[in-house]
Amino acid sequence: MREHPRVSRRAWLRTGAVGAGIDHALEEQKIRAITAANANPPPWLPLVPAAIPTVKHFVTTLDQLGEQPVPFRAGGIIGYLVRNDAERSDPTAGPVIAMSAACTHMGCLVNWESSDRLFRCPCHGGVFSALGMTVTTPSTIHYLAPLPRLETIIDPAGDIFVRVPAQTSSTP
Repeated sequence: MREHPRVSRRAWLRTGAVGAGIDHALEEQKIRAITAANANPPPWLPLVPAAIPTVKHFVTTLDQLGEQPVPFRAGGIIGYLVRNDAERSDPTAGPVIAMSAACTHMGCLVNWESSDRLFRCPCHGGVFSALGMTVTTPSTIHYLAPLPRLETIIDPAGDIFVRVPAQTSSTP
């Protein structure tokens, strides 16, 4: 019977820490390579791909949509609806923007902070603008992607809908 060499707990932990350091360095290198390859990435990505069947989900009306984001839940998605006004203006979007509330770092739900008009991730410090774009500060994560968006529809009566994945029923 062959004996395996014994590794002390201290040596095992030290090796694990080195391995974690290497993993972190490789991840940072991969992020830099992706960022360099995509020097001009789109400012945001759609949350629901075009090939996915969707339904319209009513959220609020233009009259009821104030200056603060309106949270909503629909089709397994938690998000926010915000005005795209002159103060925040995104020329690529319509008058209303719907976005996911899930932080693009690890999926924690971001919270709206009225005092500084920013979305903040309570888990790892991610910061996003009122339109879901990343905000870089000395203490934030620097490789965050903007919050993904959903298609919004405003009907002639001023009702605001968000396109969410259609619920499919599965039969056993």
